[in-house]
Amino acid sequence: MLDLRGDMPGTCGVDVRRRIDAWIEPLFSSRDGSTKLSRMEVLFRRFSARWGAEFGRLFADDAARDAWRREWADAFAAERLTDRAVKMGLDRSRRRMSPPTLAEFLALACPVPSIEGAFAEAQTMLWRRASHGDDVWSHPAIYWAAVDFGTVELRTASWSTSQGRWTRHLTERLRQSWCPPVPGVRPAQAVDAARSRQVAQSAINGARVLLDGKRLAVAVQ
Repeated sequence: MLDLRGDMPGTCGVDVRRRIDAWIEPLFSSRDGSTKLSRMEVLFRRFSARWGAEFGRLFADDAARDAWRREWADAFAAERLTDRAVKMGLDRSRRRMSPPTLAEFLALACPVPSIEGAFAEAQTMLWRRASHGDDVWSHPAIYWAAVDFGTVELRTASWSTSQGRWTRHLTERLRQSWCPPVPGVRPAQAVDAARSRQVAQSAINGARVLLDGKRLAVAVQ
């Protein structure tokens, strides 16, 4: 099959080696069932079908083709791309007359929302990161712009007063040729967040019990 299906896990704590292997390990059967294809081989064949000889001219031999697969797998792993993001990149490159470079494809697969949309995303993801550790960022530049801005301050900032400052930080990050991937939340952070929620809920439940007891006492009198 030549479809990219499902989503490759991108959970925190999965090491880079395993993320790379997820792109180069054979997973899908070819159309005739004779071979197993990796995600990267599926992508390579999609590129070959779409851009034909022009794509083929990029490679002098099998070693060059293998180097292409490895380089793209490394980048996809570092950027924590999912199959869904890769499909988006394929969809957005459909009208191109020539195959995209790696940097161009990453930009197509992980488009940055509007400046204001990125601001809203950053606020939402910072809250999720602090409370549940399940933040998912559309582009690493948004996370690092949030860090530059100040994550605690950004969570409660308003767009009207922060527009200029946020625009400057995000623009500077987007101008960089490469952004580090978003770091995972350490397990201890996730545990602390869960424990904090449990403590808060326990306090709320205790207050409710106490209040119900007082109401009952008043009703009996």
